[in-house]
Parts: sequence; structure tokens; C-alpha cells
Amino acid sequence: MRFRRLIRDAWREQWRWLALGILLMLGSTAASLVLLGLSGWLITASALAGLGIIAALDIFTPGGGIRLAAITRTLARYGERLATHRATLGLLASIRLGLMRRLLRLDEVQLRRLQRGDTLNRFTSDVESLDHLFSGVAGPLATATLTTMGVSLALFLLASVPAAAVVLGLGVVGLAITAIMGRAGQAAGRTLALEEPRLRRQCSESLEGLKSLLAESRVDDFAAMVEKLSESRVSGQERLDRLDALGRALINAAGFTTAWLVLLILLGAAAAGTLSGPVAVLGVIVALGLNEAWQALPAAWRQLTRTRLAADRVGELAGLEPALAPCGEEPVPPGPAGMQLSRVRFTWPQASGPVFESLDLDLEAGERLLVTGPSGSGKTTLALLLMRQVDPDAGAVRLGGKDLRRIDPDALRRHVGYLPQQPVVFADTLAANLRVAAPGAQDTRLRDVLQAAGLGAWLETLEQGLETWLDGGGANLSGGELRRIGLARLMLVDPAVVILDEPTTGLDQTTALALAAGLEQWLNGRTTVMISHEPQWLPRYDRELCL
Repeated sequence: MRFRRLIRDAWREQWRWLALGILLMLGSTAASLVLLGLSGWLITASALAGLGIIAALDIFTPGGGIRLAAITRTLARYGERLATHRATLGLLASIRLGLMRRLLRLDEVQLRRLQRGDTLNRFTSDVESLDHLFSGVAGPLATATLTTMGVSLALFLLASVPAAAVVLGLGVVGLAITAIMGRAGQAAGRTLALEEPRLRRQCSESLEGLKSLLAESRVDDFAAMVEKLSESRVSGQERLDRLDALGRALINAAGFTTAWLVLLILLGAAAAGTLSGPVAVLGVIVALGLNEAWQALPAAWRQLTRTRLAADRVGELAGLEPALAPCGEEPVPPGPAGMQLSRVRFTWPQASGPVFESLDLDLEAGERLLVTGPSGSGKTTLALLLMRQVDPDAGAVRLGGKDLRRIDPDALRRHVGYLPQQPVVFADTLAANLRVAAPGAQDTRLRDVLQAAGLGAWLETLEQGLETWLDGGGANLSGGELRRIGLARLMLVDPAVVILDEPTTGLDQTTALALAAGLEQWLNGRTTVMISHEPQWLPRYDRELCL
């Protein structure tokens, strides 16, 4: 999904709110100009009336217009903020949800190729940059252009054709300055937009590998790299800031020149008696007020380069197509079901050789299988094949006699459960982390699965119970607590086929035995695959497969 397609899809989804926001932005700017113009007219007319030049003056009509313009400006500005925020936040949310749905369709091979820091940057700052497209470019540009045309038309009808032409010229000059500043900042903006993800990625990778960096005394090297990227980013931002200042200066110069020219034209008309003094002052003040409408456009247009690049990066992520063969829609066989691998061959991309050459495995319904073998022998690969996170290069993986490629993927995920070596814990409450597996689960059900996973006593010690906050990655949990929270989440899914990947690795003997005891009863009647280097700490198993 490229840049133009992103714009089209976003407008189609949020066009009502975006159009309302632009309309209210236009109304707010117009009300501001009316307020300035009427105020200048009333002050000038009052002064002339005091000097006896004007015999009679109606102050009530322009006074009412001033109050109406002030109220309209306030309400329109408030409504414009609500509408544009509603549109842009809805847009960003829909893009992120679409990206997440796309990523969930990818297989393990594709997910491994994604760099965590770069992907996170695309989800956060790149998506947020798209909000500038409407609130910073489209809306202000449309408002400035239409307002300038409106003021020019008003001067044409009420005052002077030359004055109207001068104001229209301001619009042309403003557009030219905006385009020139946008082109001048294109290279620097592109460089800055590319360097920011590199800086975030470098910081993220440095923090993730901090222990290794400390052990190898490489902290200073990585700190120097981060400092170099930071200095480059600051230098690029300073260049863009100078361009922004130049753009504002040029707009100010054009605006003040326009105001002076309008002043000379209208004063000449007033001196010739073809135009009243108050109307002349009104025209000059309104022309001067137009300057504000064009002020932010050069900087906004310059940032469009970054927005385009961000859209391309988001589009690259959204354009990833799942490598797995299209899924079928057949249901999972009812009741307990076994799994079979028939002449399975699988090779990881860029690997020197196949992980499995011709693997055959027949796992009966309700059977417990222990899978052992040295690191790199294919234990985790076997688990990925059984869950259809990857497809075999040759052969077939079946559940209850049905090829996994024919089964509905959502039904397969509910039928085959997986306990990874390191369960994922989000920065959220304990209840929210458990409800990842079952969003509609009641608190009673959550307490039951925690009790079954051996965390009942631990739950009683928590002051806030299920509302206890868990740090991201389980930083405030022990290894045993983290593993058993993953088990409780798996119990909520209640799958018929269970895959346990190193469930006791890194746990002390007491914790490992407690976890195994919690698993023993729950695994009864379930087809189970246990991957482990420590079979002595596992629940009972029927046979062993050594890879």
C-alpha cells in the first residue's frame, strides 16, 4: 500500500470528519478576518463621527457583527479541533489495526526477518507522521487559498479592483514560497526522516543487549554510535529550522508588502472620493490579517517530505503478503485428535541444509510425546510445523487426518495451544494479560485457571489481586511466575492439542516440580508434545522422540 493509496483509503474512511474540520478551519479564519475588519471599520467610523466628518453612525449593526464574529471564531476553532482530532486519531488507529492484522498473517520466517526497532518505529512515529498530511498540509492550504480568494472577491465588490488583484497576488506568491521551501527542504527532510529510525533502532538494540555490551566492554562504542547519530539528527533539524525561519520571513515580507500596496491603493481611492475612509481601513486590516493564514504553510509543506517517506515505510509493512499457502475453511475434526507428519522436509531460508529430510511421526489422540535432542536439531521447528507457523517444503502435517492447509486458521489456533519458552507479558494488569487468550473471561474463571496453574497462593498475596500491574516482559515476575501465567493463559484457550516448549528451563527444582504437578492433571486426555532438555522435571509422558 503506497502513499497515494494510503491517502485515498484514509479519505474514504474519515472524509466526513476531515471535510468538517476543514470547513470549520475556514470558518474560524474567516471569522477572525471579519472581526478585524469590522473592528477597524467601527473605530475609524467612530473617530470620523467624533470629528464631525460623518453626520450619523449606526454602531449597533457593526457591534453585533463583531460579537457574532468573536463567538463564531471561538466555536469554530473548538469544533475544528474536535473534528480534526477525531479524524486523525481514527485514521491512525485504523492504520495500526490494519498493520497488526497484516502482521498476524505472516509466518515465522517472515516475522524473524523483521527488525524489532524498525518495525516499532513504523508502528509509532511513521504512522503518527501521517496525521500531518491533513492537519498540517491539506487543511491549512485549503483554508489559506479559499480565504485569500474570498478577501479578493470582497475587495473587488466593495472597494477596488487593483486592491483585489494585489490580494490575489499574495495567494500566488504564498503558494510559490510554499512550493520553493518544500523543495529546498526535501533533501534535508528525507535525511532526517531516515536517520530517526536508525537512531531509535540503535538505542533499542543497545538497551536490549546491554548485559552483553557490559560483559564485553562495548558500551562506549555503542554510546559513540548513538551520539554520532544524535548529532547528525540535531544538525539536520537545525538546517530545517533555518529553512522554516526563512519561509516565515518571506511570507511576512509578502504579507506586509501586500498590506502596504492595498493601503496606498485604498487611500488613493478614499482621497478621490470613490471610497469611504472606514471601508479603506477595513480593507487594509483584512489584507494584513491574511498574513497569519499563510504563516505556517512553508514549514508544513516542507514536512510533507517526511510524511511521504513515512507513508512509504508504512506501505512497505502493509504490503507484506503471507508466504504460507492460502488456508482452507474446513473445521477441525471434533473430539480428541492425533497429529501426523508424513515425509516432511523443511529447510530454513539461507540454511546450509534441511532441518528435516523425511520426518514421519504419528501422534495418537491423547498421547504424550517427549521431544529431545541437541540445540539446533529441530525441536522448535517441529513445534512451528505442528502449529502451521511454517509449511513443510515437502510432505504434509495432518490433524485428525486433515492437512493443516485445509483447516480454518482461526479454528486451528483454538485447537492447538502453545506454551513458549518465554511467554509474552504486556505492560498491563494481570487480568488484561490473561484475557489476551479469552477476552470475555470473567474474574472467577481467571482465578480458577491461576489456581490450576499453581498461582492461587501467589494471587492471594497481591493487594490488588487481578488488577495488579505487570511490567512489560514480566520484569516484576520471577521465572516460575512468568511461566505459570503463560500456562494459565493456555488453560483459558482450553486446546485439545498442547505443545510445551522447554516448560521447566531456568526454573529451580521446587518450582519446576510445582509447575509439572499443575500440568499433570490438566493434560489428561489432551494430545501433548513436550520439548525439553530436562525430562526428569516434566509430567508423565508416553514415549520419546530424539531428533
